Amino acid sequence: DIILDADGGDIQFKDGGTTLGKILLDSAGLVIDSVVSDKDMFFNGSDGGSQITALALDMSAAGAATFNSHVALGDSKQLQLGADADMIIYHDGTTNYVQAAKQDSDLILRGNNGGTGVNALTLDMSAAGAATFNSTVTSAGLHSTTSGTGNFIAGVNAGNSIASGGNYNVVVGD
Repeated sequence: DIILDADGGDIQFKDGGTTLGKILLDSAGLVIDSVVSDKDMFFNGSDGGSQITALALDMSAAGAATFNSHVALGDSKQLQLGADADMIIYHDGTTNYVQAAKQDSDLILRGNNGGTGVNALTLDMSAAGAATFNSTVTSAGLHSTTSGTGNFIAGVNAGNSIASGGNYNVVVGD
């Protein structure tokens, strides 16, 4: 056993007289401190005999964490995003959840269309989750069209019944 008993509560790591890091105990708890500006911290280990960096903390990017592999959370454990857990993602053992926890906070599904950011789907939480799609909605048996104005089509071939440029048509079935 090696026991370090620093009465002042600090253990300092130095090279040539320059302090590179510290482990200290303060009123908040145990602190591991990389004291050189913008020097990253690494958690390394051996995976089947190969040296790996399991976690890197980029101090030049406010401590951005890069994991070498998956981040695994147990059932009902949450990934909480935002200062007040404004958005939560979790699995309760049966069902998957994506939750906007902040009142009236919309959920937006964004994509990249030819290098341009696109809001593909917006769920308006102030309107009970009303869905607004940026473009056409297509699925087996239900699709929308941009021909004409105010058209609604339900049925695999129902669109064949709406003339191009028609207005306020509702077609259900084949």
